[in-house]
Amino acid sequence: EKVDWSWRHNALGAVQAIIRESALADLIVLSAPNQNYQPDIARAFIGEIALMAAAPVLTVPLDLEEFDVSGPVLAAWNGSLEATRTIRSNIGLLQKGSEVHLVSVGQAMLRSFDAAESKAYFALLGLDVEVSDIAREGSTTESLLQKAAEIGASYILLGAYGHSRFREA
Repeated sequence: EKVDWSWRHNALGAVQAIIRESALADLIVLSAPNQNYQPDIARAFIGEIALMAAAPVLTVPLDLEEFDVSGPVLAAWNGSLEATRTIRSNIGLLQKGSEVHLVSVGQAMLRSFDAAESKAYFALLGLDVEVSDIAREGSTTESLLQKAAEIGASYILLGAYGHSRFREA
């Protein structure tokens, strides 16, 4: 994709090395778990990095050949600190999208942001957003995936983990 990148060899474990190197990284790219090969270990690996790293984590499917940043984007939005941090740390990426959809699922809003207030805030960040609250159909994940398919989203942006892994469990 014509993006500068670097390779580092480190004697630390993979998770600790990635977290350490993330301090001066703009983005961490990880493969999504292979469902046929220890997916629980891979999810824990990605989760630990998402929780502790200083840079956003992009998790891509194993068969992804191209990542289109210029298409529509679905950003999961519930007003939480994690959702806000995720959006703020990815402003440059979001500004490249043709459309940005802030989507809240069901009664997920942690603070009563209305659509106009959300639009005004994100306009200050240079984003013209479409704000919507969708009904939960199945799990939150299933609802977001359905909405992403509906708008033809190139990718989904969402925050991860508001608590330690122990507390999340």
